[in-house]
Amino acid sequence: MKYSLNLEELKNIYLISNTAPFLIEKFKNDISLQYLRDAESISDLIDEFKAISKAEINSMEDVVYAYALYIAILLKRDDKVLEEFLKNEGNIKFEWFPEIKNIYFEKLRPTTISYIPLSPKVSNKNSHNNIRATSNDSEFQEIDIVC
Repeated sequence: MKYSLNLEELKNIYLISNTAPFLIEKFKNDISLQYLRDAESISDLIDEFKAISKAEINSMEDVVYAYALYIAILLKRDDKVLEEFLKNEGNIKFEWFPEIKNIYFEKLRPTTISYIPLSPKVSNKNSHNNIRATSNDSEFQEIDIVC
């Protein structure tokens, strides 16, 4: 199933793009790509990407459609599914796919925040103000902060 995208506008963006970061930024601001990202499940987008990776790329619209799907999939930000997808992303090997993948892992990938409960204790060691924080978490037993 080919999704409805504003391919004329996306094609114009693609044609003036000289770097992958520029392409990503402009594509992710396109309203039709935002709608696609939000309206469709990541598995449906991946299935569509796999389907087009098996088909022949015959036109500029096909190239733009592949880039749009690829970027929409990465913007879904579902790490478990994305890691599997990126290992087996299909037969389409366009110029900027590797760079777009790297940008995802460096900038777009969601971060995990862990809160570690700490109990600070102020002590005077070597005439500096030190704060020692302890936690019940086995990975972070004690942390010395020298002020």
